[in-house]
Amino acid sequence: MNSIPPLDLTQQYKLIQDELNGAVLEVLASGRYINGRVVETFEEQFANYIGTSHCVACNSGTDALYLALRAAQIGTGGEVITTAFSFFRQRK
Repeated sequence: MNSIPPLDLTQQYKLIQDELNGAVLEVLASGRYINGRVVETFEEQFANYIGTSHCVACNSGTDALYLALRAAQIGTGGEVITTAFSFFRQRK
């Protein structure tokens, strides 16, 4: 049975390669890998895009979920129901 990969990031990368490489080089040249002007600009632009007054960039999806749960005041003993599809693995 032939499988179709659910996501082909190489094609997406080719579409934005020049812009993405330029942005990465800008961050590397600045030496500011945490916070800094690039992150502040992203937070402002994303907040405007989604129509909110604030945005907090996180270093990982785990931290983003943790902060969302804290903001919703879900703590120890709370119940969160989610999808079992959290990642995929290609079969060889």
